[in-house]
Amino acid sequence: MPVDFSVKPTLTGERVLLRPFVVDDVAAFQAALASEWAAHRGHPQGLPRGAADRI
Repeated sequence: MPVDFSVKPTLTGERVLLRPFVVDDVAAFQAALASEWAAHRGHPQGLPRGAADRI
């Protein structure tokens, strides 16, 4: 039976809310990705804006 990936539920718990990404999440996600990526590679100041797009 094929899986229907068009259905994206929101899962909630006492301390967590998991929901599908929306367009408004992109900037925060890129910032978090750049920060984590840079920290793990010895760049504590982070990456310049746009650099995360190339990772």
